[in-house]
Amino acid sequence: SDFDSEDPGEEIALACDLLYRLKLPPTPSIHSEVQQLSIGGKKAAPVITCVAFCFSKQRCYYGLDTGDICFWPMQRNGAGAVRYVGSHKGPITCIHIPRKQDGELGGLILSGSVDGHIKIWDYQGKVIQRPTVLIQTLYGHTGTITGLFAYGQHIISSSTDRTIKAWKAVEGRGQLVYPWYDLQATVATLDGWVRSMSYDRSQEVGDHGTFYAVDEHGSIVRVVPEDAHDEEGKRAPSKGINFAVDVGPSIGGGAAQSVVRKVHDRGVLLVRYVAAWGVLLTLCYDNALRVYDADSGDIQHEWVNENRCLFTDLEVDTEFSEVLVGDKLGVLAIYSLKAGRLIATKRVAAGPIVRIVSVMTRQVYAVVCEREAGIWRVDHELTHNVLRGGHTRAVVALYACSGGSGAMPEEEDYRIFTASVDNTVRLWDPYDMACVRVLEERASEVSAMTFYEAWNILVTGHDSGDIRLWDLDTGAARTLKQHTNSVTSLTLALMRRNEELLISAGFDGMVVIWDIRSLRNEPPHMIAKFRAHGADPVKGSLAATLSNASRLSAAHTATPTPASLSGATPQGGGSTVPVFDFPPAGAPEGAASLMSARSDVASLVGSSLAEGGAAAGPGADQVLTTLALEPEVLVVRYDVVKRVVITAGNDRTIRVWSPSGYYLLGQHLGHTDAVSCLALDANLLFSGSEDTTIRIWDTVPASHTPPSAALSTPSSAGSGGKAGSEPPVLGFIGSAMKVLTGHTRCVTALDINPATGHLLSVSLDGSLRFWDYVAGTVLHKFTHHEEFRCMALRFDKCEVLVGTAQASVLRFPSPEPIQATPAPLAAATLTTVSHSGAVPVTGKPEQGTPSRASGRTASEAAGITAGLGKVGLSGDGRQQGAAGR
Repeated sequence: SDFDSEDPGEEIALACDLLYRLKLPPTPSIHSEVQQLSIGGKKAAPVITCVAFCFSKQRCYYGLDTGDICFWPMQRNGAGAVRYVGSHKGPITCIHIPRKQDGELGGLILSGSVDGHIKIWDYQGKVIQRPTVLIQTLYGHTGTITGLFAYGQHIISSSTDRTIKAWKAVEGRGQLVYPWYDLQATVATLDGWVRSMSYDRSQEVGDHGTFYAVDEHGSIVRVVPEDAHDEEGKRAPSKGINFAVDVGPSIGGGAAQSVVRKVHDRGVLLVRYVAAWGVLLTLCYDNALRVYDADSGDIQHEWVNENRCLFTDLEVDTEFSEVLVGDKLGVLAIYSLKAGRLIATKRVAAGPIVRIVSVMTRQVYAVVCEREAGIWRVDHELTHNVLRGGHTRAVVALYACSGGSGAMPEEEDYRIFTASVDNTVRLWDPYDMACVRVLEERASEVSAMTFYEAWNILVTGHDSGDIRLWDLDTGAARTLKQHTNSVTSLTLALMRRNEELLISAGFDGMVVIWDIRSLRNEPPHMIAKFRAHGADPVKGSLAATLSNASRLSAAHTATPTPASLSGATPQGGGSTVPVFDFPPAGAPEGAASLMSARSDVASLVGSSLAEGGAAAGPGADQVLTTLALEPEVLVVRYDVVKRVVITAGNDRTIRVWSPSGYYLLGQHLGHTDAVSCLALDANLLFSGSEDTTIRIWDTVPASHTPPSAALSTPSSAGSGGKAGSEPPVLGFIGSAMKVLTGHTRCVTALDINPATGHLLSVSLDGSLRFWDYVAGTVLHKFTHHEEFRCMALRFDKCEVLVGTAQASVLRFPSPEPIQATPAPLAAATLTTVSHSGAVPVTGKPEQGTPSRASGRTASEAAGITAGLGKVGLSGDGRQQGAAGR
């Protein structure tokens, strides 16, 4: 076949972008000659029935069921006002715009209608009242005009009267403004109505082109133009063109002798001849698109509509060997003849697609519905690939396996999972990126997802607060219940030796730690649960946080105290599980009392500053401004090097928790809006926010907070020095070491490339950026018109996967590693508090921790460490990445 690809596994990347839409005027034209139906006393709105485009004048002509012919003047950024051309006495069925090489017809307009008439128009546009000249009306057909073409000095037409007719220009009118046409002959008479006719010619010398027409029975007639010859056999141009009629292949088992096997169960709707490919394309009433060899009649391809509805029209792209097909549901499908498969689908309209025509320039198409036309660009010059056959709503999570044993012990596991709010999780084959499995959730919307590679367990979080554990071998799911609102983040953490636990966070402000393994007949169960952000006003624990703000403003930092401990029974039975929360500590109860407490804190902060106390830093003001927000944890991560749990939420803070007793060790402050994502790289923490910035923090203070300090409480005269009599306070406050700017909307995902050590970020602004975070510069940037929601790095190839809010999964290549000269970061404001006062933290690299195994040499690591000042880089980056999922 001419369409065989050199690489059978070749991937075809394209994107369909809407440039603009054109809408019909709301009322029928006053020129209409067709009586419109009345619905409820009002005339029905006109609908588009056919379309044609004039490339020389950049006009998109369309016909209406009212009999009117109009056009839009087209431009790259939109279309001008609608212009009226003329009318028929019946709905318009076909419009043809002859090219300049078509002789005297070049620049004129041909139209056919249900009334059986063919009209020739010239739209001059010079006279406002009558800008159009009706040159001639051709009478001869007794049925609806179904095909219309200009061929030199001839007009070829087909009709439901079963005939194909040729009209020839009258000689001797060269000095007149317009030509005049007479009926030359009835070229062919078919057995049934002529449903469709097509014409095309190749670029070969001597090829006059070929007409193909199909009737209602599926019989195809081939009409070949030939030069006329005189009695001596010489070419006689004065005698015009003869049309040789050949009964071609029967597509539906018609009366003609068939050279094609009967493959259509129903009639043929449309036929299209493509001379450059030597094929016939047919759309049939059995919802199929078929490709035939025009010479032999052998079928080359057969594609049935996935939407199980009728295909309505098609257009071809000879440059990329693709066929664009529209259907009754408004879906545009693109088939590749090279790949022999469907490569893209996109819903481009709410109703049936009437016509698809190429307009303006290459790769731009008008997809026309009954009341509007969308101008779409099918872009092949992409820096990324787009996965097809995927989700129908926003993609919220991605996971790429790291190459373990996985489902097949003898093979490395690089499977890819995607989760969407369309309530499906899809499994993709890493070899050809084909969707091989779909898990469907029916009870509640999917909001988060991760994968437990060691046990082959897929974990999903849901809008109802449920967590489901999917057994990929059986497809069964087990439900865990603890959260009272949407689950926003799921991560796996190697918290103990050979014990990888699941950590979940939600809009309810809680963090829950689970053991999801099934060991010794013990079902998955909760290990601990604590409140990470906000608090319950009834318990007064939010007032305890308010009290922290006043302490922060007076002492700048303080020492954490243990949280109160209450009993909770894990799901599935078992012993009592600790549930941690801040103690009331005598705080007022109820919402009204909390507002009073808020005022008290504000006055305390104000008086503290007025008295010349220590600067409050970023803490007190930020705590006060987030009290009106509902407590929501948006992201949770586990730092396997420092052995701490890190949470962030809509209160603009990043909090660090001890996994032993779940004490609040400290927090990082500085973001001015909700913190939406986190990433870890050795001693550095990266955070992205709705304030469009990325901030870099030092994680060393968490490891330098002594356990004894975390478990102690400053003495109080009012409490008699009893431990726990004071509200819990923070152990350290960190400010950002560096702020990276560039995104214009919320930063939604962050990750570290283990091969290069670069920071990757995606945002709702539709950009993927590769950062040299030491120098604070963008090394590479990819952009797309959709909103980026999530990201994952593949471990089997240099590729980044991005999920979008518009249901796409995009594949971007990782750029070549770029060596960047480290630049120093600004010194961080990091302090901790002991009983003797504030002591600065000196961030030295931890001893005995291995350097990143891949991505950086020892000299590179030393250079970055020097560039970061006091912050050392250590830890296994691959392990960090796994723990941060």
